Amino acid sequence: MADIDDEPAPPAPRPRPAPRHAVPTADEPAEELPTEDVATEDVATEDVVSPGPAHARARRGGRRRWHLAAAGVVVVAVVIAVFLIVRDRSGGSGGAGSSSSAADQSAATVTDSAAADAFVAGATSDVVAVTAYDYRSLDTTLSNGQNVTTGAYRTSFRTALTGSLAATARRLHRVQTFNLLAAGIGEMAKDGKSAKVLIFGSQSVTDDSTKGRARATLVTLTATMQREGNRYLVAGLDADRNAGLPAGTSGLRAAAEAGRSEVTAVLTLRHDHYDADYNTALAGAVDPLRSSLAKQSATARQRITAGGYDLSGSVTAVAVERALGDTLVMLVAATGNRTADGKTSVVSDGRYRVTVVRVSGQWVTSSIDAVNGT
Repeated sequence: MADIDDEPAPPAPRPRPAPRHAVPTADEPAEELPTEDVATEDVATEDVVSPGPAHARARRGGRRRWHLAAAGVVVVAVVIAVFLIVRDRSGGSGGAGSSSSAADQSAATVTDSAAADAFVAGATSDVVAVTAYDYRSLDTTLSNGQNVTTGAYRTSFRTALTGSLAATARRLHRVQTFNLLAAGIGEMAKDGKSAKVLIFGSQSVTDDSTKGRARATLVTLTATMQREGNRYLVAGLDADRNAGLPAGTSGLRAAAEAGRSEVTAVLTLRHDHYDADYNTALAGAVDPLRSSLAKQSATARQRITAGGYDLSGSVTAVAVERALGDTLVMLVAATGNRTADGKTSVVSDGRYRVTVVRVSGQWVTSSIDAVNGT
């Protein structure tokens, strides 16, 4: 199958490095968006959908991780298929959704759940308009995209859809689609005018180079949404960028940190420290996840110790899908690495729906479900 890497890439946000610790600890306040107009701040032209070498490199990197996972790398089989309870829930989500008593700081609640819901609804409604196009109807795509964007992002979107990308799309008969899998609320500005929304989706490209077969890629996007009157518009779209946490109770932070820590623990298993690593993962889990970990431990131990390699994981992005007092459902993007013979390679690029529950005053993880649309 021919490769289109030498052609201008289809519209795709430019990735930015994610922070090492995607979720603050329970006593560390989350960074909030500035209250100034986000259309003129931190929304550079190069960060929006536009063709170019930087985007091509980002997409090649994403495809490389996708191919590794699809090829059934043994590490993915051990960590993802063996340890995680994978129910593959797909489809759009609601918002942060809890309006429980804010007075109970130990519960997991979002300060302004109504505003969170509105920002998530706006993002899920707008995202297809700025990520999908058909070479036969680029004018319609441009019009639809202009209606849901604002500021510098709107200008750059227009440039992308009227420049070399449009010419390439017509020449290669390219069609790009986007399927929304899940969305959650991230940081929200104190004045209620802007927020970040984390989006998990599946992007598919079909053109002459694919010979009619769709080439699908799982993507993680963070949309910066701006409220203008009763409208919610896209002011920025970044790949593989952390959305953070909305303002909420200390319980929300504690629950999110518990979820982040458990995902990291499940993805981290060293061949010569297996028992210690396994016990760390087990300590942060409750059924049904705990039972799955216990059931599959012997198989994982044998593969990892016999192979003499180490697995490590890191969370790169988080957001809140639902905060229900004693339960937090969060979206987590995480990378899995394998180290063998002194060489480290990325072997998984995962997107998960993580459920954290409060049991006897402690936050523990009850499930880690893959979000992949199948």
